[in-house]
Amino acid sequence: MNKLRDEQNSLKLFITKIFGNGELLDVTGIHELVAAGYPGGNEYSMTCIAEQLRDLQEEGLLSGDGFYINDEGEPVSLYRISEFGLGRLHECR
Repeated sequence: MNKLRDEQNSLKLFITKIFGNGELLDVTGIHELVAAGYPGGNEYSMTCIAEQLRDLQEEGLLSGDGFYINDEGEPVSLYRISEFGLGRLHECR
C-alpha cells in the first residue's frame, strides 16, 4: 500500500511541476506529457490522470479555470496551478 501511495505522490508532483509555468492545460495535454516524460507514464489511462487532477484540485494545488467544448460536444475542464500550488512547488525545490 505504501508503494502505491508513494507512486501516486510522485505522479502528483510530476503533474504539479508541469503546471509550474502557469500554463492552462486539460487532461488530454497532461496525459500526453505524462506518457512522454514520466517513467512508465504511457501505462496511465486518461481516467487515472483525470483522477490525479481532481485530487490536486481538491488539495488546493490546482484550480479549475473554465472549460471548452470538444469536437464531440463534451465540456473539457481546464486547470491551472494555484497560488498555493506555486508556493508548495517552490518549497520542493
